[in-house]
Amino acid sequence: MQNSSNINLSEIIIYVLRAIYYIGLLALIGWVIYRRIIQTYSDELKKKYLFWGVILQMLHLVGLISLILVQLNIFTNNGLSFAVEFTFETTFVVGWFVSLLLALVGFVFLFRKFWFDYLWVALLVVCKSLNGHSLEFEPSYLLVLINSIHLLAASIWVAGLVFIIVFWRKYKLYLKSFLPKFSQYAFYSFIVLTLTGTLTTILFLPSVDYLLTKWGVVLLTKILLIFCVILIAITIRSKSKNKSLTDLDSWLKLDFCLMIVILVLVSILTYLNPLG
Repeated sequence: MQNSSNINLSEIIIYVLRAIYYIGLLALIGWVIYRRIIQTYSDELKKKYLFWGVILQMLHLVGLISLILVQLNIFTNNGLSFAVEFTFETTFVVGWFVSLLLALVGFVFLFRKFWFDYLWVALLVVCKSLNGHSLEFEPSYLLVLINSIHLLAASIWVAGLVFIIVFWRKYKLYLKSFLPKFSQYAFYSFIVLTLTGTLTTILFLPSVDYLLTKWGVVLLTKILLIFCVILIAITIRSKSKNKSLTDLDSWLKLDFCLMIVILVLVSILTYLNPLG
């Protein structure tokens, strides 16, 4: 009984750390992409935007280091183990440490030049795609490409919601112009997410019977929540057309909470084996 309890606690810790990583990763990538949009906003908002950019970099770095430790099996049923053995001869390990190098370099050079920002995002996305399930299935390089596109689309939605929540109280004037753009970007993002997610699932699973595994149940739960998010997005889009933001507060908070839950489910999906 005690051993089972330890296993469950270990898994919970891993899920939490992976969730922190994915929230930090997607929010930061999208934050870098959205920087061009806020260039016409006030200097005060831009300074706070850069400040929150650093916060997201820290969150991403903490999540990334935690995830690397998880991948090195430092968390065991008997507590922490520091007898770690690894080699730089695998794409998997190289990808994680290149991601760590990019995260550290970002603190110095990110948010300065647009060309560097986009190059940094591209490299980080590719490194992440090389460290997931994509290389475990065929065709692996197609899956890496699909996963990269999926991550970029998800980051647009995640970072847009974070921006709205962060700047909701003091900068509603700017949010009035941001919301229509975000609504449009989120709409196209969900189309891309649906296409890439469906294609990935088809390539991962040889049969629909695998939807009855733990991975499949989590995936179906995620899909259900995404439908809820789409309904909320339609409501927000409809209400925002009257140029009043007073009725959107609760809807946006609900959308944000669902986003967090979905990212937690994503962290579980990337940990479980799709084939059970």
